[in-house]
Amino acid sequence: MGANKATSGPGAGNNKTYSSSREIGLMNRDIKDQKQRAIKTQQDKNEAFKEQGAYNTRRSINKLPSFLPGAALLKALSPKLQENSRRTRKFFTDKVLTDPRGLKNFGVNKKQFESLSVEKQNQIYNNYITTRRDNKTDGYGTVIKEGNDNQVVQAPPVATTMPVGTPTAVEISQSEATKAEDPIELRKRKAKARGRSPTIMTGVTGATGSLTLGKPSLLGS
Repeated sequence: MGANKATSGPGAGNNKTYSSSREIGLMNRDIKDQKQRAIKTQQDKNEAFKEQGAYNTRRSINKLPSFLPGAALLKALSPKLQENSRRTRKFFTDKVLTDPRGLKNFGVNKKQFESLSVEKQNQIYNNYITTRRDNKTDGYGTVIKEGNDNQVVQAPPVATTMPVGTPTAVEISQSEATKAEDPIELRKRKAKARGRSPTIMTGVTGATGSLTLGKPSLLGS
């Protein structure tokens, strides 16, 4: 990735990306040592992410017609704008993704981010920079609550467990089965259950309670 990268190699031509993960893999496929190939590939991926914004800026400004008002000024400012893009991307990887706030908001730290494809890295970063530019999030990706005080709040976490008191599927099925039961049979069962308690008056030792026996009498009297 030398000084001629705008005309050959990564970022050349009309490609929308400075360099893709596939391109990097193809460039390094001839490195026999796997460890060295992995190190070189990671270095190239880091460089590709850092240079993507600068490449976009340079490519857009170079396409401006010379007769367009302000075109000459933008072309003069192009190197400065490219450097600003590199600085912002470096801030994202070295500051945002190493901060607990960044980890919470983006779900990855710097090391995990670097293991992603260049395309996925740019997708995450583009979302970060867009919401930041629209004043929806702060510099660490934390959602800014609308209001005059510009209070910063964390985005609510996604619920991953069932709330306390929520009926389970088994409880719901049991409830539905009870509702669907024949009401006549249900009333009979309840009546039988109520009748057992007052009529059974014996315990394990025999009859209990105060019992009154009738007087003996002859049959037929």
